[in-house]
Amino acid sequence: MEQNDVSERAKLNGIIAQTLSDLGGQHPLTDIEAVVRQRSAETGLSYSSNEVSTALQEAIGHVGADGMSE
Repeated sequence: MEQNDVSERAKLNGIIAQTLSDLGGQHPLTDIEAVVRQRSAETGLSYSSNEVSTALQEAIGHVGADGMSE
């Protein structure tokens, strides 16, 4: 994996973490995904739907029902 790929994924993970922190479990997954895409675009980053979905699913797998990291 190239260094650039890692840093791009780290940026996406950061956006997801902040979005989950801001929205928590109060919104459906589709809404959270839409916010992640919007925030990514606002920062000039572009990710495919698959990249966002995969990263979001991985992040949610690490978050408990109370919204806290496990």
